[in-house]
Amino acid sequence: MTPCSRPAPTRLGLLDGKRATTHWSTCDKLAKLFPGVEVAPEAVYVEDGRLWTSAGVTTGIDMTLQMVADDVGESIANAIAKRLVIATRRPGYLSQVSAVIAAHEKADPDFSALLLWLQAHLSEPLDVASMAARISMSPRTFHRKFTSRFQQTPARFVETLRLEHAQSLLRGGLAIKFIAGQCGYNDFS
Repeated sequence: MTPCSRPAPTRLGLLDGKRATTHWSTCDKLAKLFPGVEVAPEAVYVEDGRLWTSAGVTTGIDMTLQMVADDVGESIANAIAKRLVIATRRPGYLSQVSAVIAAHEKADPDFSALLLWLQAHLSEPLDVASMAARISMSPRTFHRKFTSRFQQTPARFVETLRLEHAQSLLRGGLAIKFIAGQCGYNDFS
């Protein structure tokens, strides 16, 4: 063996028959290399018995905080999250790529600015007319261009943003009424 050559990596089979995740860009490769693994490409982290896997560095923090919560309680995990200045703890089932991140890939500068604005104003009424006015378009033109660019209506997109935000807030142990208000669900009639 020459100094630069290395033996082939040993495949220990630790993931065989288990559910696991990894970074979205390598999930296909993991599935091909290890057909005995049930790859969860959407999950930010996965717990399968004593085995935990995460999609990346920041999702590893979310996973670790969940381990702490399981072992010693939510209040301690939340205190650690606060100390780390984490806005919210994400549950493992959340998608690796949020609706906003996926939309930014398709957005031109006008729509990119709108997407950022929408995230900061989810508690407000968000109809087509107000969104169109925000980027100086007529409601009809806005609806047509938005639907064409993002393959969904503006209303469906706003609903997805609100639900993602609500899911993330639910992990913080906040009151449902507060979460509803933060996500634009103020009318319970």
